[in-house]
Formats: sequence, structure tokens, C-alpha cells
Amino acid sequence: GKGPDFRPARMILTYSNPSGIVEYSMELFNTAMVFTSKPADIKNVSKLRYWEPKVYGSAFISNVSYNLSYSSTFSDDQVSDPANLRVVSLALGSLTNLGGKGISSPNGIIESDKGITSLTPVTIANAYGGSNIVGSPGPVAAFQGSNVCLGTPLTFTSTSADPYSSLNYWKWDFGVIGASDDTAMGSSVSYSYADSGIYTVKLIVKNVFGQSDSITQTIIVADNPVVSFTFKSNCYPNDVEFDGKASVGMGGIKSYEWEIDGFNYGSEDVNNAFSLPGTYDAQLKVTSGFGCTDSFYQSVLYDALPSVVINPSGIIYVCMGDTVTLKSVNNHLQYNWSTGETVQSISKSSSWEVILRAYSSNNCFAEDTVFVNVVPLPLVSAGNDTVIYTGTRAFLKASGAKNYVWTPASSLSDPNIFNPIAKPQTKTAYSVIGTDDFGCVGYDTVSVDLKFPTTIKVPNLVTPNGDGHNDVWDLREVPGIDNSKVVIMDKWGSLIYESSDTKGYTHNWAGKRLDIEYPEGTYYYIIELRDFNETIKGALLLVR
Repeated sequence: GKGPDFRPARMILTYSNPSGIVEYSMELFNTAMVFTSKPADIKNVSKLRYWEPKVYGSAFISNVSYNLSYSSTFSDDQVSDPANLRVVSLALGSLTNLGGKGISSPNGIIESDKGITSLTPVTIANAYGGSNIVGSPGPVAAFQGSNVCLGTPLTFTSTSADPYSSLNYWKWDFGVIGASDDTAMGSSVSYSYADSGIYTVKLIVKNVFGQSDSITQTIIVADNPVVSFTFKSNCYPNDVEFDGKASVGMGGIKSYEWEIDGFNYGSEDVNNAFSLPGTYDAQLKVTSGFGCTDSFYQSVLYDALPSVVINPSGIIYVCMGDTVTLKSVNNHLQYNWSTGETVQSISKSSSWEVILRAYSSNNCFAEDTVFVNVVPLPLVSAGNDTVIYTGTRAFLKASGAKNYVWTPASSLSDPNIFNPIAKPQTKTAYSVIGTDDFGCVGYDTVSVDLKFPTTIKVPNLVTPNGDGHNDVWDLREVPGIDNSKVVIMDKWGSLIYESSDTKGYTHNWAGKRLDIEYPEGTYYYIIELRDFNETIKGALLLVR
């Protein structure tokens, strides 16, 4: 052997026909023999050393046996079953069992009990069924671990092995800098990291002979993503816009998984159309580049848009000086008028485009608009003041509006037209109210005064020929004629016409009575003007 790794060995040679000087030596190699096959009665062969004989000179060897030493120094040879220790030789890639038994444990020698006729490399081996560990390389440390998401316990499982011994020691160091409680013992352990980051995990293993090995492995404890989402336009029949919001410290966001009312989507932001108003479930799950996940759930109240109607509606005309009340027909949770009011009804007295936005219980809103136009009042005129003879008529005429109402109505022909005929008994002030197309009103007054006539003209000719001139005896210009009595007589004083006390003179005498036509000639009239307490007499000429 070399240095402290001292392994004495002997060869026992039998010569045939020796001649000259022959030198022999044994060289120890601290490595394993390479072989392709071994006998079935050999379990395992030393992997750390073998001896190779050397010869210098010519010799004919008829038999050679070997005497090898073994020792527990440096824990190389662990002989606990010397009876099953053997010597093996290597020739042409195949091992040959040379037999032998160890004499003691853990240190001793073994001599082969079978000879061979050639010098070949030899080493010690363990017979099939034996428990010796000869030239063991010791354990090989290995373990299974993987990247993990923060908050998830990570299980480490040792896959360490020692083909020639058994392991009885596993010590883990989870690599948390500054921590004293980041170690554990056992072949399979679990550990939960408090913080995300990159950690170096170390495993030390030992076999029953105290041989050890260690290995380190880097693992990543990844941040969990944080996810949420918002939604808007959640009012039937509009689509609902879902906006996903996710962040993560490392690895980035790899995927988005939406589940909304049974529909699945895979993008960050989505639109979903619900078929009917109601409450629906929505969930967003995100996965980071390290496979860490987070989910966020919300119930979505999908409400119908409110029905917003302003009364009155459309274009509204308001007379100057008046006020219109605008009211939401339906009750709502909230009202926002463009004028700033927040109540159900408001009043306006100026021109304005008025918008009402009303909200339902789910903040859904709709709008209605009306236009308020203030129109000026009509400039109503009742005409100029006038003076008429007592008993005659005044022709009134109003302007500036569409419909009219005159008062007092008792002395008017029709109080609801623009041009009534007035026949007052005393001086009278007539007031007229005019209304335009927008219902706005204007007012005016006209005075009709009376005076007594100095002369009274009575028509004295009747020509009933149908030419439109003097066809009838018309006395309407005679003052007070409506409250008078009219009598017509012929030249002999016979009565041929007398007005009714109830109807008065009807201004239609045309020279006949019933179907009897009076002859041409001169007739005489008597008119009793009761308003003036005066009687007028005269001649009336009838010409056909």
C-alpha cells in the first residue's frame, strides 16, 4: 500500500523448471477492478482497491495462491462476517472465486484456498449471502425537492443510497439565513417558509459505519399572486365589463381563468352578456409563472335599467311669469336633475334643457330630457275707446291673440269672438282676455260711452227688387230702435204693420204681409222711441 493506506499482501508460488533470477512484486491500486462477469456465489466486490502481481524474469508457475489483508482503518473494509469473505481474481474480464475465509473481524487476513496457474489481479469480495462491506465508497446523498408557493409546506424526501450499507442519519438545513429553527432530522421532512425567496437546502447523510455525504439544492419559494376584479355597466341589457387586476412578486402572471355564470374566459379583461336581470356568480383565478394561484369571487347584481319619464314631456312652453312643475313619473332610488336638484319634482320658470338621470337600487341609471321654453305674453288690444248714440251699436274688435273672452257679456252679441257687437244701455268698460296658441293670456279694456242724438235719420225708401239696396226697411241705425214700437199705415190710415212688443222691429219689412204685396205708393210710419220718450212720424215711399 501507499502512505497510511497500508494493505500487505503475499503470493504463494509453486514453480516448475525455474531458471535464473526472477523478481516478483505486488502493486496496490486504489480503484476498482473492471470486470464484465462474476460468479454467482459472489455478492459484491471491492470498489476501492485491488492488488496486481508483477514478475520480472522467466518462470513457469504451476500454482499460485494469495494472502491478502483487510482492515477497518479509514472505514474502508467493514468485515463483520469473516466466514463469507473471499478472494477473487480477474482474467479476461471475468472474475474467478479463489475461495478463502477471513480469520477475524474487523481486521485480519484471508488466504485463498484455490490456486491458479497464472498471475492475475486479485481483490477481496463478499460471498453471496454474506454481510461484509469491502472497500465501500460510502453513501451518496440525494433528495427530491421542488419550487413551492409561499404558504405551502414543502416536503423533502431523501433519495440517498449506499449499496453496501444502510443509512441511519439525515440532517436537513433549509437555508434560512439568520434562523436557528430551520433544520430537521429524518429521511422525509416538511418545512414551511415564512418568506418568498431563493433558498439553498443542504442534506447530510451517514451510514451505519459513520461514512457521510452531503448535497445542496437551490429551491424557489415563489410569491402568491394577488387577484381581484371590478365590473361596470352591470345593467340589463348592457354587457358587463369585467376588469381583472392581478400582481405577483416573481414569475409574472401566466394565465387568467374566468368563470362567469357558467361561461369561461381566458383573458385579463372580459365582457359578458347576461340573458336576464338577476344575481350571478363571477370568479377569477390567476396562475403565476411558478404555478402559484389566487382566486377572487364576487356576486354580480345585474339589474334592469330604470324607466325614467318626466311629466310633462317633450317640448314645454311656459308663459312668461309662470312656473312649470317637472316630475319623475316613477319612483326611483336617486334623482339627479341637470339643474342640480335631487328630488322627485322640480319647478322651472326659465328656458332650459332639463335632463333627469334616475338610479335604481344597483346604481343603474337612465335619462329623460324635456325642453322648457318661456314664451312672451300676447299683446292683446281691445281697440280704441268710442262714443255711440244711445240705443245704437258699437262694433268691438280685439287683436293679438287667438281666442277671446269679453266681459260684461250681457250687452254683447257674442262674448267669445274677437269682434262682438256691443249695445250698452249706459257707459260701459269692456274687458277682453286673449289667449294664444301656448295658452298664454293678455288683457285689455275698451270704453264705450253714450250720447243722445240731436237729429235722428230714418230711411224713407223701400225698393224690394232684389238688387241688395233698400230691399227692406232697415232701421238699425235709428238710436233706441230695439226698445221702440214701429207702426206703418197706408194713406187712408189703415194699419198694415205693427212691431211685436217682445221681439221689437226685426228690420225686414219689404212692402208685403204674408203673401200679399202692397202696391207702390206712399205709406206713413210712427216710431215710438221709448229710450228717449219721443215719437217720430214720417212718410215712406214704396217703389217696385
